[in-house]
Amino acid sequence: MKDTTPPLHKLPKELLLQVLPFEDCILTQPLDISIPWLNFIDPRRCFRLLGRSGIGNARCGSKHDLELKYGKLIYINFGNHIDPKYLRKYIIFNASAIERVIFDFPDLVRCLKVWTGDVDHHEYLWFPSVNIQSCSSKHLRDVIFTDCTGLASEPTFRINSLLHQSNKVEELLYDLKFEFISNLKHVEIDMTVQNYVNLKNEIRECTRECHKIRPTSLHLYLTLENASTYPQKFPTEWVTSIFNLQLVEEFSLHYYNKSTSIDYLSDWIEQMPHLKSLNLGFGNLNFTQIPRQFTNGKANIQVKVDKKYFNSMQHKFNRCNWQEKKFRDHVIAYGPSS
Repeated sequence: MKDTTPPLHKLPKELLLQVLPFEDCILTQPLDISIPWLNFIDPRRCFRLLGRSGIGNARCGSKHDLELKYGKLIYINFGNHIDPKYLRKYIIFNASAIERVIFDFPDLVRCLKVWTGDVDHHEYLWFPSVNIQSCSSKHLRDVIFTDCTGLASEPTFRINSLLHQSNKVEELLYDLKFEFISNLKHVEIDMTVQNYVNLKNEIRECTRECHKIRPTSLHLYLTLENASTYPQKFPTEWVTSIFNLQLVEEFSLHYYNKSTSIDYLSDWIEQMPHLKSLNLGFGNLNFTQIPRQFTNGKANIQVKVDKKYFNSMQHKFNRCNWQEKKFRDHVIAYGPSS
């Protein structure tokens, strides 16, 4: 007699959820199988399953494997449109469906990113004011900060309502942000000056003098949207108030328009005794004195300056020891140690 039993994949999913040991096996399945299922089941059931798995605070063994597998794929959505194709690649919770259970699993909150539709830049629930692009699949120590993609006012209001449920919740979010900041090793910031000032103030609120960020590489690329509204001399405290520079080996600071400058550059370099690479961008920058600040003479030096300013400086440095590339309105010069 011909077997008329329907194959499993043709059975209703609701029935399968009742008869199969779902919690015991789903997370061990390949992503193309597990993620659609996780998005299908009841959101609170799914969130509890992920929370109890150890994702967010796993350091070894099978739980660590699950964190590497799912930790970067979990989002919370505050009303933005979701293309169905993303539900096959990412686990996306509607905030209204899980808001009562989110903070039952503090470790999992560490992984939660706000859904914006931009999967290359992340807004974590505990740091929603900035995009964070991780350069490592395993940890958040090597990151790029960029301008926030910006959420509609209603989702933003709902985020704020969620994050201020209680003092306990605010303490958790503070702790997660502090943990993240304290472990940063490689930092790149590429954003407008105003957004950087806002980011600096937020980080400063979360740190004290003895808990400044201590990176080994620090790269700041700041865009002056309206030069007339910002100081033409770069304020030192914009960096020193949140960064300890003692361990920095690579340092970049671009604050460029034709009239910007920076004072006491030698003092900056003295704060970075291990510096091996220096990249600066200012309209007016007396770069001729930079090489003598490096006693080992092994640092790579690159500067971007206004073209007219560069031409006015030509008699002050040895052209044989510097290489230069001239553009329409600026020059990039490579120092003699490059």
